[in-house]
Amino acid sequence: MSREDVILEAYGDLSAVTPDVAAELVDLADNLGLDPYVLANLIYYESGWRPQAVNSASGATGLIQFMPSTAERLGISTDLLLTLDAEDQLPWVAEYLRRQLASVQSRWTGTEADHYMLVFYPAAVGKPDYEFPSKVTDVNASETPADYAARVERHAADRYIKPVKTSTISARGKARTSGFVVLALVGAGLFLWTRTK
Repeated sequence: MSREDVILEAYGDLSAVTPDVAAELVDLADNLGLDPYVLANLIYYESGWRPQAVNSASGATGLIQFMPSTAERLGISTDLLLTLDAEDQLPWVAEYLRRQLASVQSRWTGTEADHYMLVFYPAAVGKPDYEFPSKVTDVNASETPADYAARVERHAADRYIKPVKTSTISARGKARTSGFVVLALVGAGLFLWTRTK
């Protein structure tokens, strides 16, 4: 079964989750080195896959609940986001995640909780025991990134898709993986060259 089909099996009964949206989410995740299943679960937790979801208390809007100030930094507005369907919001989700990954790269561990923290609380990326301030715990009832990840899984219930790609090299870029391969090949070449002398 393709990754798109796995996402559709879990969330395809929701009107926003079409085959095109599932394919775009997988492409987005591949381009950023993220796990598409974790992103699908995260979007379900944040907005129920409703592109027009709005948090009445904070004004957070859309699939990943863009804060108004976050949308502004991306060059859009929450009002504009409300006019976009899921497929048209995903490029903005990708741009947000790309920027977040660049800002937390030195702390990124690639865990499921790190994926969630990119959206929920970037200061906690790479810090599994990070304790959220009371203003966060009072609203979200999560005390640490692990608590948040557990809430996402419980919220998704039978829809939850187990991560498949979280690792320490995910989201650090394909160049890093390629660098390891190049170093291994150079090392092997040097070893063989010294053995033939």
